[in-house]
Amino acid sequence: MTRKMSSMRRSSALPARLLALLIVVVVSTGLLATGPAQAVVATPATPVFGAAIDAYSAYERENTCSPTAKPGTVAWRDLLLRTYGTRWNNIIRACSASDSGHEEGRALDWRTLATDATQKAQGDALLAWLLATDKYGNPNANARRLGFQYIQFNNRMWRAYNPTAGWLPQMETVNGVKTDCAKLGPTYVTTCHRDHIHFSMSWNGAYERTTWFTGAPTCPTPATPPAFTASMPVNMTAVPITPLRVLDTRSGAAACRLAPGSRLDVQVTGVGAVPSTGVGAVALNITAVRPTGSSTYLSAYPTGTSWGGTSSVNVPVGGSAASLVTVPVGSNGMVSIHNGAAPVDVVVDIVSYFETSVGGARYFPISAQRLLDTRSTSIMAPGEHRILQVTGTLGIPTGANGVLVNVTSTRSTAAGFLAVSPAFGPTIGTSTVNYALGDTIANRAITGLSDAGTLELYASSQTDVVIDIVGWFGPGTTGLRYSAVTPARILDTRNGTGGVSSLAGGTPAAVSVSGQGGIPSDAEAVVATLTITQPTQATFATIWPEGGTQPGTSDVNLPQGSTRANMVSPALSTGSGQAALTVAIGSANAVLDVLGYFR
Repeated sequence: MTRKMSSMRRSSALPARLLALLIVVVVSTGLLATGPAQAVVATPATPVFGAAIDAYSAYERENTCSPTAKPGTVAWRDLLLRTYGTRWNNIIRACSASDSGHEEGRALDWRTLATDATQKAQGDALLAWLLATDKYGNPNANARRLGFQYIQFNNRMWRAYNPTAGWLPQMETVNGVKTDCAKLGPTYVTTCHRDHIHFSMSWNGAYERTTWFTGAPTCPTPATPPAFTASMPVNMTAVPITPLRVLDTRSGAAACRLAPGSRLDVQVTGVGAVPSTGVGAVALNITAVRPTGSSTYLSAYPTGTSWGGTSSVNVPVGGSAASLVTVPVGSNGMVSIHNGAAPVDVVVDIVSYFETSVGGARYFPISAQRLLDTRSTSIMAPGEHRILQVTGTLGIPTGANGVLVNVTSTRSTAAGFLAVSPAFGPTIGTSTVNYALGDTIANRAITGLSDAGTLELYASSQTDVVIDIVGWFGPGTTGLRYSAVTPARILDTRNGTGGVSSLAGGTPAAVSVSGQGGIPSDAEAVVATLTITQPTQATFATIWPEGGTQPGTSDVNLPQGSTRANMVSPALSTGSGQAALTVAIGSANAVLDVLGYFR
């Protein structure tokens, strides 16, 4: 007995590696399994999203003949190819009387055989992934983020416009009778989607306007505001304030992307230091962030009026750009922001308001003078705050309470932003200039001054900074008051508006301003958005009073082939009411949209 027990102990004391190998072999062959092995079926990689999500797509009936594959449909097809490998698929077909979405390039047929166990398992896993609830509790999350309006597979149909019903039988008309596909024979294999999955996209999905592509849902369309019929406010005085952010579509529970051709209405009175009444216009710094698919532009105008075809800020695809703009306050104390050609995020900061009483500051224009040029002192370090004395220098009196400046970033070592303010608190909540690596880009800014007559400058990354003062605000009876006009285009060298052809480097063009776009003959300075486009070389543009001496400063800096805008406020020549405009080198086209004037 003792020998047997000893023998058993020796035979069971297997080496650890051999025991592990036996366990692997047993498990892999299923000898220890309690049921059939479960294969892991791949599903597409899911980007990281926030809680905000697209509404369910409405049913958008096919009503055009445009059989070209739309970008969202192609992106969905390519994602499936990366996930499952090469497989028959189809997006477009010749136009017919059908209503499939293929004739508009916004539907995809993806080969998936319900009779093939592997393909059916893949199809079922894919559809479960599309319709699953995400971690924020959003049902059917991926289908909504991709912009699907309906899906068909294996005799069934899911509809985004009836999501609580789930999967319903696909019905086909046979001999005039609606019949459940499950009851139809093998001649209906394709019709009943037993050999492929049909994905039909909404137009937002087809044009990549949904959160899957943009990271945020499309901003909802505002309610129609009351018509704004008041006269444009005149003879206003300025109140520069600490910059206040009133809109950022990138963050918060209502994060969204402004769709092409859409608008946002932004409350600008009764917020922060801006009073609810007595405000005729506001100065806004508008930033466009990360347009997808193409470049775009933003335009600001009084809510309750029609967009007049002007632009305020131009931004390339994937980039960011900011521009200062003055806008009359429209219905309900709001300003509207119109988007051009691509989904984009929008940021709006109020930097000043103009009151209809005489209690604010008047404007005193000066020939542009350089307050700061770090290229000849010391470059701004990442995260640096720099205090700049303004009053008592360059002819700015101690009583000034604000300045109009042109802020330029150049030779940056990384992308970032500049911000100016009378003084910053613990956090930087607004921005003035957004710049890319190594770029040279400028933006106008109205900023109040501290009690000591200083302004504070902040750089998020290392960059050289140039600041030119073009005017100041302060008390007195001799300064100018601001009057708004309905935004209007008075110059466009691309089509001859304004009687000026394209600009040639170093050759000033005379631009008639007085008498155009609501600017009266007694205006002493105009406020306008100057856009330079299609430069044949990297260049800069400058605008100044016709007949005067060209200043050694710039108003718009831009690379070859780009489009950029900046607010300008040149004084006008006495008598003729003209401004001179030129680019430094090469040739370029110019657009001038007037916003108001000082007199």
